[in-house]
Amino acid sequence: MSAPAAAPVLTLLPPQRPSLPSPRELSPVARRRQVVARRVMTAGCVAGALLPLACVAAGPYLGPVVYAGLVLSWAFLLPGCGLALLLTASFGRTRDDLRALVLAAVSLAVCVALIGPAGRLGTEAFVASHAVEMDAIAAQLVASHPWAVGTNGVPQIDYRFEDTAHGRALTRLGLRTPHAVRGGLLFAPDAPFAPAVLYADASLDQLANGCADPRVRPIGGRWFLYECRGRRTESED
Repeated sequence: MSAPAAAPVLTLLPPQRPSLPSPRELSPVARRRQVVARRVMTAGCVAGALLPLACVAAGPYLGPVVYAGLVLSWAFLLPGCGLALLLTASFGRTRDDLRALVLAAVSLAVCVALIGPAGRLGTEAFVASHAVEMDAIAAQLVASHPWAVGTNGVPQIDYRFEDTAHGRALTRLGLRTPHAVRGGLLFAPDAPFAPAVLYADASLDQLANGCADPRVRPIGGRWFLYECRGRRTESED
């Protein structure tokens, strides 16, 4: 008789985790292309964030052309390169990707913080470089123009000012039709983010102020930067 078959021995083994595929190493050429693409997208984000500062500062000199720079920056460069950089960082997740995102975010924060000062700086430079012509126009308007009070209580010009010689000169300078407030004539520039400028004249001190809380800062001569911090009084009943 044959010997009985040996009983099977059961052995408990720990469960094995499925092996993950090793990440595919990029070739030197592909890695170089990735670095170049990241740098290009980062440069596009930084340019899209900071170019508006130069456009706003040069706005009084460039006129409507400055809007092309703002559209190029805020509608194409910043969103396009920013989205591409964000997608690349979400897949790569490297330190260089994080550094590029931080640089783009800091550039955008700098633009938001300095857009107002850039507008004021450009306006100050423009008034200083055109002070002689603007002084002559403003002085003649104060001396010879019959100011009329409109329905909203704000002194304003009572005829089509754009068709006059002074109106054409101000249009060429990028300034809108002025109106009188307490203490002088107020000129609003067409440039984006540029503050209004006030030509001070004591003969207009008796007029009602168009703003509840005006803030003025001297530029030079009779010219002041004018900003209305409170609500405008002409909107009241």
